[in-house]
Amino acid sequence: MAAIRIYQSDKLDAERAFPFEVGRFLLLPGRELCGFLIQTKEERGSFKRILNIAAKYNAILKLAYFYVTGGTKVIKVFFDLTDCTVPPEKLQKEIGNAESVLAVTRINPQIEGFLADTLSNPLLIGGARTILLRVPGYEGLICRVRERFGSAAEAFLYYQGIEVGVEYAKNHLEIANKLGIADPQKIFEDISLSMLNCMGMGKAEVIKHETNPLYIRIRIYNSFECEAGRGAKQPYSQLLRGVIAGILTELYKTKMTVKEQRCITTGDPYCEFEAKPEE
Repeated sequence: MAAIRIYQSDKLDAERAFPFEVGRFLLLPGRELCGFLIQTKEERGSFKRILNIAAKYNAILKLAYFYVTGGTKVIKVFFDLTDCTVPPEKLQKEIGNAESVLAVTRINPQIEGFLADTLSNPLLIGGARTILLRVPGYEGLICRVRERFGSAAEAFLYYQGIEVGVEYAKNHLEIANKLGIADPQKIFEDISLSMLNCMGMGKAEVIKHETNPLYIRIRIYNSFECEAGRGAKQPYSQLLRGVIAGILTELYKTKMTVKEQRCITTGDPYCEFEAKPEE
């Protein structure tokens, strides 16, 4: 029997970082695809029953997401039905008749081999409306605008990041208030950086955090911004370091400035930022 490795995730370990697919579309040319948005009672075993029905007819699960709201479990599944022994209508009907299932809505492919979730709208994270920017989108936002406008674009990205960070920090303070946390250091390290991580901006950790005088060093692995700027051969972060400055400014109620000391664009294994009050 193969050994089972068990990891703890309470500390950052860049070598044990796993990509997480949040895609709302599926691209499998030449395959027959279909999706279902399923509402069930909040009961144990409901998802397993759905999977058992799919397996019975050889419907291959490709993507699955679910959440619970107001006592109702919402499940979104994408199947490859190329070798399925029943049509999608039959599969939908049987899933709809399963125990605890309240409703099933079919998501049909837009084109053969391409299925996108056009049913779920708006997209939310933590109850707040969200948009997703894939690499082609944010490269245009970050890289192409710099090529076109140079240092003016860099300054704009930094100050834009500050405004984004301030708004993020207001939300982090709301979370902290619900948890009974008031210490800015704890809010930044345990909430703010965790949120940056789960939003896909990079895996962040604090290397040094002094409060008198205020001084913070933050290390970020696989920064989305600097990965897009590989080859620049100079520290590349403007937007993300602005976000960090904005978060710290709002949490500490002190105008902060952030400089990038190390960067993956110059061959470093990570980006490292120094934050301190603006002189």
